[in-house]
Amino acid sequence: MKEPKEHYENHLGIFYSWMLGDLEPKIQAFQEYLIQKKLTPLNKEVSIDLGAGNGLQSIALARLGYEVIAIDFNLQLLKELEETRKKENLPIQTINADILTVSQWKNQNPSFLLCCGDTLTHLSSINQIQEFLKLCYETLTPNGNLLLSFRDYSNPLRGDSRFIPVKADDNRIL
Repeated sequence: MKEPKEHYENHLGIFYSWMLGDLEPKIQAFQEYLIQKKLTPLNKEVSIDLGAGNGLQSIALARLGYEVIAIDFNLQLLKELEETRKKENLPIQTINADILTVSQWKNQNPSFLLCCGDTLTHLSSINQIQEFLKLCYETLTPNGNLLLSFRDYSNPLRGDSRFIPVKADDNRIL
């Protein structure tokens, strides 16, 4: 994970939040998704957000009643999440670590693990993905839930399709 970590530290972390834009509608949409899929806590439950970034999913989880452990390898994005956590007094613990360390929090009895966005693509091989999934399985409480999302990069994009316009303003384009 050294290469993606360096990419975030030296490039993407600097404008990641700008790229996402206003988080509040995205947080609300994710909360609604969790409610619709019946992935809300019944009691005090722990959720681990793997690759939490600036906290879009972590904030939604905490607002719904989870105690959240937010793990990410980028300190800048975790600091942004920490600022929101303090402002809203949310039950979120931020941890600067690699997602492959998930089993270190098994003793917290997490009932819900999630890894959203393009985080899975930061893993270097199919074997590493398989190891990650095994660690998640071993870390979750019995009958716990694992939510994964990713974009499929298995077919190389060609020509203009290689470019995915993400966001632009008067001074920048991504």
